[in-house]
Amino acid sequence: MLVAETIPGGTTTALGVLTALGEPASVSSSLPENPIERKREVVARGLDASDLSRGGAAGDPELAVRRMGDPVLATAAGFALGARESGTAVTLAGGTQMFAVAALLRHAGAEGTLSLATTSFVADDPSASVNELAAELGVEVTVTDPGFEELDHPATEGYLAGEAKEGVGMGGALALAGCAGVLPAVRERVAAATDRLLASAPEGQP
Repeated sequence: MLVAETIPGGTTTALGVLTALGEPASVSSSLPENPIERKREVVARGLDASDLSRGGAAGDPELAVRRMGDPVLATAAGFALGARESGTAVTLAGGTQMFAVAALLRHAGAEGTLSLATTSFVADDPSASVNELAAELGVEVTVTDPGFEELDHPATEGYLAGEAKEGVGMGGALALAGCAGVLPAVRERVAAATDRLLASAPEGQP
């Protein structure tokens, strides 16, 4: 079972949850230059407003996500926890937001292996500290390189320039595509779908 999430501002709320739980405070960004210091300022204000210190919600994931998180993080953690309790294997699919979900699971008492699938764009982002987060939370990470440099197309130029990096469980989808040996077909379909969207856009709009 793959559990993914996407939400505007998600890396900032993820940083808030990680900080409240006392975990490594590192997240990626959809921008080429990660505004991590601005995110930390926002988180600091959130902690003050919530009357929490760093690590003040350790062992209390509900408090962490209520005070510093967002509804999508709570939902993803709930899905993953329920699935694990039913004996269903779960892979968290996405970027550093999903490390916040992993942290919520650990602080809820989840034991054993946690799996996360992400893209090479997230894993290669030095500001994300993926290896540190994985080691601290006991998460096995699958990293998939979609090979976008093989495709000379506007649909992939942004990723190669450091934008986006993930998107709606993209790491999980690419991991499945890699296992099935269909990554080249995925690249071609990305280009074809983008071409269709651009062709149907109203005149004068991108």
